[in-house]
Amino acid sequence: MHLRQTRRELPGQELVNQTGLSRLLPRALQASWLSVAILAVTLFVAGVPVRYEQLLQAATRYGRVLRDLDLSAGSYAAYLTALDVILILAHVAIATVIFWRA
Repeated sequence: MHLRQTRRELPGQELVNQTGLSRLLPRALQASWLSVAILAVTLFVAGVPVRYEQLLQAATRYGRVLRDLDLSAGSYAAYLTALDVILILAHVAIATVIFWRA
């Protein structure tokens, strides 16, 4: 028994195929995604020093707890900033893989 494959088209699909948008649309979406991704990474990189300063100021409020843990304010701020950077790098890596595979 031979099964015949049928191809179902979405509403308006023939218009997309006729106008050549089927090739342009994915490129336009990739370009817009890339623009947004670059903007997001740039804003994050610009905000890293500000976040570090915020964490240093917060560490002064937790001075007693940090002393009990033998941590300085600088090491506390650097550790949490490094965690932020690692988290963002992981997300960017996953997004890049998804972007290239699409």
